Amino acid sequence: ADTKRYRDVWQMNEELVTDLMRKVLQADKIVHEQQLGLNWFPPSEHIFTSGGEGGQAGQGSAQNATDADGEGGQLAGGHMDNENIKRMLELLCNEAGFLVEGKIQKLLEPLPPDEQSLLKIDSILKVLGVEGAADVEKLLSYFLADADNHELIHPNDAIKAIKAFVEEHQAERQRGGETIKPAKLTQKEAGQEGTRREEREFWERMSSIISDKTFRVWNALEKALLKYHALLGSRSGLITEVGVLQNQNNELKALLNQYLSSKINEDLHVPPTQVIRLNNYDSFR
Repeated sequence: ADTKRYRDVWQMNEELVTDLMRKVLQADKIVHEQQLGLNWFPPSEHIFTSGGEGGQAGQGSAQNATDADGEGGQLAGGHMDNENIKRMLELLCNEAGFLVEGKIQKLLEPLPPDEQSLLKIDSILKVLGVEGAADVEKLLSYFLADADNHELIHPNDAIKAIKAFVEEHQAERQRGGETIKPAKLTQKEAGQEGTRREEREFWERMSSIISDKTFRVWNALEKALLKYHALLGSRSGLITEVGVLQNQNNELKALLNQYLSSKINEDLHVPPTQVIRLNNYDSFR
């Protein structure tokens, strides 16, 4: 019941966060294309692949592991582990080749591809501090995205898995060899560990979907738009003020014309129109 409740809450939060992040990306697209005039390239849909589904898979793997224990399924699990280990080593060879020293890489050049791969893997494992089968099984737990379906993580996440393994491996050595986990993880434990790792990576991806550089661009654009908004507000105020002055000027013109055209001016010895004509004449002189 607790596991089902956890899965339901996870899926609800996952949907909310995914929808919010898609809105953020849509806003980023508008900012780039409409405000900055730049091309916008959407991120890979892989970033929205979460460990929430892995939670269900992890639950299924736990049940399968229990059934396997009751039916002598350890041998079948060991066979599948061997296949997963082989795929993990291939992934390491492709994604972590930078761990191989330059001298060793030069020595490997004349060798056949198969021997090159074996020696590269051996070198990588030594750099990671993998010394035995227990360490290999532990490393595998960091590369399992779905232990039930025997799926490994995406190659883009290989470096994160290596980093997590090295950090914990070094921490265990600093504690004097006392390990938090058993030396060899069962299929159930590996599935749970893979699920937890996928969940952590999902939240990390969601929190960094907008890079620091893009965020700084947003802040600079916000400041520029605020200044532009203040300038437009000032211009709007001035336009309103000019309109008021124009209305007052028109009213004064109409009032002056009314006074000048009044019949009472004919009874005056010096009508205002005559004074205005004299003043204009003097000004022209």
